[in-house]
Amino acid sequence: VVMLGRLCLFEARALSQRRDFRTCAEHVEWQKRVVASSMRLPSAAQVTDLAAVPFLAEVDPLSSRYVVRAVPLSESVQHTPSASLVDVTWPISTDHVVEQSIRTLSGWGTFRLGKFYEALDALTADVAYRHTDGLNRGLALVTASHAHSITIARTPPGKDVRIRCYITSAGSASVEVRTDALTVGGEGEKLVNVCYTTMVAVDKATGKVAKGAVPRLERDVGGDEDAEKERVALANLLKEIRTTRSRESIKFRTPLSRPPSQAEMEAIHALHRAYTVASEQPVGQKRLPDTVSQHTHFNSFVVFPEQRNVQGTLFGGELMAQGYELAYFAAHYFMRGAPFVPIGLDEAAFIQPVAIGDLVTFRARVVHAEASTFRVFVTVEVVDRMDTAKRTTRANHLRFVFVAHPDSDLSVLPETYPEILMHVNAQRIHAVECPTEDLLQECHAYLRSRVRGR
Repeated sequence: VVMLGRLCLFEARALSQRRDFRTCAEHVEWQKRVVASSMRLPSAAQVTDLAAVPFLAEVDPLSSRYVVRAVPLSESVQHTPSASLVDVTWPISTDHVVEQSIRTLSGWGTFRLGKFYEALDALTADVAYRHTDGLNRGLALVTASHAHSITIARTPPGKDVRIRCYITSAGSASVEVRTDALTVGGEGEKLVNVCYTTMVAVDKATGKVAKGAVPRLERDVGGDEDAEKERVALANLLKEIRTTRSRESIKFRTPLSRPPSQAEMEAIHALHRAYTVASEQPVGQKRLPDTVSQHTHFNSFVVFPEQRNVQGTLFGGELMAQGYELAYFAAHYFMRGAPFVPIGLDEAAFIQPVAIGDLVTFRARVVHAEASTFRVFVTVEVVDRMDTAKRTTRANHLRFVFVAHPDSDLSVLPETYPEILMHVNAQRIHAVECPTEDLLQECHAYLRSRVRGR
C-alpha cells in the first residue's frame, strides 16, 4: 500500500510538471512565436572568409562559392548570441553550380531539405565552437540532437537562401543552437525553415560530459531585447518538452520506458480489425491497407575517412543527408508516384558516434500516415564486423514529415510490437504538432497543380 501510494504521488507530481504541446493550435501558436523572434543579422557582422566556418569548409566542396558573414571575434563582446552567430548565403540566383547542387526533384522548393540538414549540422558546430573557443581549448563538442525542424513557407525559385545559426541558451555543458533558413529578395528576408540543435561538451579522454566547460550566454547589448527574451523563453520551453517526452517515452532503451496507453492500443486494435475485415472480402472487392513491412527500405555502406568530422567519426551532416535520401525514397515508393512535399524533421537523435570503417545500415520505414500527412522513421545501425549475426547497435534515429495531396486518405498498418511503438510515437507527435494552415494550403495548392499537369 505504501509503495502504491508513493507511485501515485510520483505520477501526480509528473503530471503537474508535464509540459508539452497539448493541441495543434498550441503548436501553431508556438510557430508564430518562432517566426516573430527570428534574429536579425547584427550590424557588426562583416563578410569574412571560410576561417569563420571551418566545419562547413571541411565538408562542403562548394563552400568557397558562398558568402559568409560573422562578427569579428576581436570586435565582439564574447559569449553573446551575436558574437558566435554565423550567416551563410547560397547564391542560387547567380551561381548555376550552387543552384544545381541543392535543387529539389519536385519543384516545390529550391533548397533540398537533405542539403539543409547537412549544412546546418556543420554550421551549428561552427557556432558552438565559436561560443566556447573549443578549438583552442581542445574541447570536444558533439551533436546530441536536431529537433523541431519545421517548414514555415516554400522557397521560391530564383531567390538566394541564407542559413543563419546562433545560440539561444547555454548550460554548464551544453548549448542550444537555432538555425534559420531565409530567402533573400527585393522585399528583404523571409523565414522559410527553422531547426533547434542541442550540442554537448565532452571530455576527449573519457567521453564523459564536461560540466562547466561551456561559458554562460551573455545578453546582447543594443539588440532587440524583447526578441532575445522570447528566444530564451522558447529555448526553455523546448527543454521542458524534451524532459516530458523522455519521461513518457515508450522506447525500449529509455530508463522509464512505458507501454502505449489503453486508448492507443485500442486504435491499433481498430486498424488490425479493419485489415482483417478487408482481407476477408471477395477478390474483386479486396483493398488491403499498406503495412509498415511493405514500406521498409535499407541502404548499407562502409564509413570511409573522407566522411569523418573533427572528432574522427562519421560527420553528422553526412548521416542526415543519407537518412533524408532514403526517407525520400520510402516516401516516393509509398505514394506510388503521386506528388508529395517534404516539410520537416521531428527529431534526429545521435545516440552514439559511428567510427571510420564501421559497417552501417540505414533502415527507413513509413510508420504513420493519416489524412494527407505521413512520417518516415529512419534508424542507423552499426553492424558488428566480427559477428554479423549479432544484434546490431542502433546508433541514431531520424523521423521526417511529408505532406500528400489533400484528397489522400493515407494509412499504414504496424504489425510487430516494435512497429507499433514507432507508430504510436509518430501518432503522438502528429496529434499535437501540425503545419500552419497557410503552409498546408500552399502545399495542397502545389500538389493539386501537379496532379492537373500530369
